Amino acid sequence: MKSLSKLKLRTQVLMFIFIVTVAMIFIQMFYYLNYKDISTKKADQYFTNMIQQVENQITSIDKDITTISRIISVDDTIQKFILEDDPIAKYEMSTKLYSLLDTNVWLNDDLQTIQIIDYQERIISSTIATLVVVFNQIISDYDLYHSDYKIPFYTNSYYDSNTKEYYFAYINPIYNKFQYNNKPIGKSILIVSTNLINSTIDSLQISPSSLIFLVDENDIIFASSNHDLRGKRITDIDSDINSLNTNNSKSFKYNSDNYYIKSLELGQNNWRLKFLINKSDITSDILPILKKGIIITLIITVIILYLGIRMMFNIAWPISKITSQLERIGEGNFKDRLKVSSNNEIGIIVNDINNMLTRQETMTKKIFSTQDQLYTLELEKKEAELSALQSQINPHFLYNTLECIRSIGIYHNIPEIQQISTSMAKIFRYAIKSQEQVTLRDEIQCIEDYLLIMNIRFMDKFELILNIDETLYPLIINKMALQPIVENAIYHGLENILGKGTITINATVNETIHCLTIEVKDNGKGMEPERLAQLQKRLSSNTASTITKEAQNSVGIINIHNRLKLSYGDEFGISIDSQLGEGTSIYLQIPILE
Repeated sequence: MKSLSKLKLRTQVLMFIFIVTVAMIFIQMFYYLNYKDISTKKADQYFTNMIQQVENQITSIDKDITTISRIISVDDTIQKFILEDDPIAKYEMSTKLYSLLDTNVWLNDDLQTIQIIDYQERIISSTIATLVVVFNQIISDYDLYHSDYKIPFYTNSYYDSNTKEYYFAYINPIYNKFQYNNKPIGKSILIVSTNLINSTIDSLQISPSSLIFLVDENDIIFASSNHDLRGKRITDIDSDINSLNTNNSKSFKYNSDNYYIKSLELGQNNWRLKFLINKSDITSDILPILKKGIIITLIITVIILYLGIRMMFNIAWPISKITSQLERIGEGNFKDRLKVSSNNEIGIIVNDINNMLTRQETMTKKIFSTQDQLYTLELEKKEAELSALQSQINPHFLYNTLECIRSIGIYHNIPEIQQISTSMAKIFRYAIKSQEQVTLRDEIQCIEDYLLIMNIRFMDKFELILNIDETLYPLIINKMALQPIVENAIYHGLENILGKGTITINATVNETIHCLTIEVKDNGKGMEPERLAQLQKRLSSNTASTITKEAQNSVGIINIHNRLKLSYGDEFGISIDSQLGEGTSIYLQIPILE
């Protein structure tokens, strides 16, 4: 029954959470779809507005240029000048002719120069902005001296190195209006600047990351919102941009950013207009609305969860808890009481049941209470006796004893006894101090006191060499981390060798891994390879194993190694290296602590 009630409660909780989660997902999907639809519509709106402006500008330029070209082609002065063979007569007409050409150039900001080639391959030019290099390139590319073009057309764009601008030309055949003939008597070449188109494109740039390209038939970008791209082939920038021809806005990735792209073919001159707008620019003012919607959704979800969980825990959970507690009481646990915190009708029922159980258990409770009191008094008595026995062991007794020994040494003028007792007192006081971590200076001082005792015993047999920078002494290490290693080096490495034994302590810091490495090196007899391998295996093991008779001498090192790993982690601890007959080096790695 207990298991069944808990299972039902869990099922209800899971079902409730599932329903709320599904509702939240549907709400988020609704927001996302609406957000995506708004972004697409906004992109289309931007594209439509910009295309309309650029198209209007190009249409206006086309209308002006074609109008001027038609006027020039049928002008009496130009017709007569082309047909006239008498040089004197042509000279008399030249002033009026040049004035006509210059006036048309002067009245149109886009028009840079007008060139006329007659049927005898003679060139008549306006005196304003002749653009010789561009004109010669057009003649060469379109073979204007020998080709008979029947209809007018626009050329590709051309770059002039002197003005550092792009130009294109409108070429219109000139027919004899005085006598019909299907063969042209000349050609008019109107060279037009792209300055106004570029200015229009620059004014349309929505943001620094949006791009507008105007590309000619040769895939050359001659107008762009990014001036650095002018003159480059669009295929060299991004072949996908060139291949995408769509009248509807389409999502596209360019330079690791998401863009909307739209293309437009300009039929009158075979140009292609491409717009790229960064999605983030379009949605910058929509994102706050989306974020607010998400926040509102989360708030509503939290409120629903709170109300549902509150209702569930006020009804389902208290009933389940009452059922399980009644089962325990029915099994003989009469001391138990129903523990359900509820202020509704369930709480009233719980209080009535508890009152009934309390009345039934009054006498039994008194008996148990009396027994508990007696047991508590007995326990307190035992604890007091134990505390009194423990307090009799006073560390000051040992200090006083060592001080007494020192005084005897002074009295009898035996400095060795004085030094040993003083150093022993320091070591004892250091060993029992409550701090588990000490400074490197404290540990080195303990080692020096210990070696003083050993040198008195072995007649200055041992020498301590410290290669430690002064800045490292304040660093923190575990108490008694080095002294057992030094003691181990003396008893197992230096005690039985001939000559003086040397213990060298080197301390270095690795800033890269933020680690302090301390080396304790001796010139003792070293270890046999088998014993060294066994000890290294023991140090590298993360589990306890049986310590062999040969490895019992290294229990202190293993204990220090385990203390370091427990204190700082598995990457820290002790490593050992030894050569038989040459000595042993033990390395401690601990983190840098101050």
